[in-house]
Amino acid sequence: MTHRTLQLYFAGTSKVELFQTRFFPGSPTPPLLSVRGKTSGAYTNAGSFHFSSAVRAMCILCVKSVLMSKSGLTETLPIILGFRGSLVASLDYALAKQPVWIVEMFGCDMNGRSIGQRLFSRTNSHLKRPGPVAMGLNIKALAPENIHIFWNEQRVEDTGALQTLLSSLGESEAAAHPEATLKTLLDALAA
Repeated sequence: MTHRTLQLYFAGTSKVELFQTRFFPGSPTPPLLSVRGKTSGAYTNAGSFHFSSAVRAMCILCVKSVLMSKSGLTETLPIILGFRGSLVASLDYALAKQPVWIVEMFGCDMNGRSIGQRLFSRTNSHLKRPGPVAMGLNIKALAPENIHIFWNEQRVEDTGALQTLLSSLGESEAAAHPEATLKTLLDALAA
């Protein structure tokens, strides 16, 4: 198993957002720093990202994986599901297209292949078949115990705090099931 480590830094109380990541891909590659924004700004040699749907899905999956690991539920790690237009579908699309933020956040191996693609396992990618896209953490590439969560400058290891963070990130929005979207639209039209 690899010794890769991912550190996720969140800020906020009512509106929680990821503002920084540190990824340690393993020797001999140096750690990679990415910060939220259009550019890295004051941070030298750092990547940047927007707190997009794809980034939110990645955060939800990582926090869920840490939460389950801390709860002792390591036999079955979480899978998040989503239909077209969901947070999960956005992350699936990003992993397929390899935008700059994924390469800057996770780097490439010696052959130029994105490490980010290997960190997550996907089923029904691109929604080619009926049903949702499913995504999980590839524990052979990144173990849940090597994901470290920080929230408002404090390391979060308590399962209650991790659950609160997960709710604040919008875990319930991750799937965006078509029937739920249609029901919301019909309810809005009826009002």
